[in-house]
Amino acid sequence: MDVDVTVKPLDGHQEGAEAGYNRHKPGRPSHTSHTYMMANLRLVLDVEVRAGNESHSNYSMPGLVWLLGSVVTRYKPIGQCT
Repeated sequence: MDVDVTVKPLDGHQEGAEAGYNRHKPGRPSHTSHTYMMANLRLVLDVEVRAGNESHSNYSMPGLVWLLGSVVTRYKPIGQCT
């Protein structure tokens, strides 16, 4: 399981854009994409687009916990084990 955070600088005024960490264009508004993937399988499980000032891995944790919880309940066996 891998989580990748990518900063996308924006031009103009777009919804949810905030000035965040951006070493190529400091002070410019941006979005961040939090991508949850299984790297060896090259399978992308989910992508969250957040404001540019939410690029730290702490902002990825709620989405990761939700994703892992939904996968576990989705493929949980039905019935009781004896």
